[in-house]
Amino acid sequence: MKTLSSLRFAMLAAIALSPFGFAQAAIAAPGSVVVPTVPSTGSLSNFPTTSRPSTPSLVVPVYSPSQPARNPVVTTPGQLPPVPTVPPLASPPGVNNPSSSQPFSSGLIYRVVVTNASDMAQQQIKTLVPQAFRTSLNGQSVIQAGVFREQTKAIELQQLLNRNNLQATILPGQASQLPTPSPQVNSPSSQPSTSPLPSVPRTSTVVVIDPGHGGRDPGAVGIGGIRESDVVLDISRQVVSLLKQQGVEAVLTRSRDEEIDLAPRVQFAERANADVFVSIHANSFDASRTDVNGIETYYYSGGSGQSLARLVQNSLVQELGARDRGVKAANFYVIRYTSMPAILVETGFVTGSEDAARLASASGRSRIARAIARGILEYIR
Repeated sequence: MKTLSSLRFAMLAAIALSPFGFAQAAIAAPGSVVVPTVPSTGSLSNFPTTSRPSTPSLVVPVYSPSQPARNPVVTTPGQLPPVPTVPPLASPPGVNNPSSSQPFSSGLIYRVVVTNASDMAQQQIKTLVPQAFRTSLNGQSVIQAGVFREQTKAIELQQLLNRNNLQATILPGQASQLPTPSPQVNSPSSQPSTSPLPSVPRTSTVVVIDPGHGGRDPGAVGIGGIRESDVVLDISRQVVSLLKQQGVEAVLTRSRDEEIDLAPRVQFAERANADVFVSIHANSFDASRTDVNGIETYYYSGGSGQSLARLVQNSLVQELGARDRGVKAANFYVIRYTSMPAILVETGFVTGSEDAARLASASGRSRIARAIARGILEYIR
């Protein structure tokens, strides 16, 4: 019996000291498991081993649900995935890369225009934006829906118009940061011509002079804040005065700062039985392009105003020494629907450094008026 007990004791001791380390389960801390180690020999040489071969097993703590799990620690930052970045909003048509969320108090402005300047489009736009008006931009008739200091406001209006099938464009440009124009015009002659105006026989010829825009419609706004509607009204008044001095009956479609639609201007000329119709405007371009200057005169290709347009254009270029942008055919409402010879004169760019200086000065406007009057008198004599 003693032999059997001794044999059992020896077997238990052998098991306790075996490589499987079952005895460690008896001494492991409560709440832990025992991970047996495996010798790195034979086909299992790639199996992970402990750093202490003499230790038969590793005790790994088991975290209870009440213990917060530790965040993994990354020791090599280069292995982290790149932080995702939000791409910038794409610039809307016509906008040249400004930030969409930055307010621009330094003079950057955004004009929202619709290139479809038909009466139907204008009526539709005015139902959305009552202050919208028709104007001329680089010789093209457009409808200006708004001017904003913040790009986001311009985008909102553009999206509103686009949702109503009105293709709106945003035209950015500098306003307050434009260079101040020099009062001297870079032209061969800075003084009005002293040659007398052509004389014409006393006839019943009627000339209607049409100052563009007016009232809530200022037209183009240029360097130093000069407004097209203001400068063309002054020029038109002087043209009428000069024509009357030469015995020509001349009348204005508007004699003060008031808004008149296009159709009433045409109707006025028809009721007056006009022999000649001259609509006077000022041009504009991107506010940052102060190098764009010059005079251009338009006639309707299906009408009889081409010879009148050439005479007035030549008179302006010779009198002012301005850049000659030529005589061009166009479909502007007031020259298309008038039955008499009719032209539309762009007297210069309110956004151009040369032209704006001339338009902003009283002497410059007087020279423009005299040149227009001369061209008209040469046509009717």
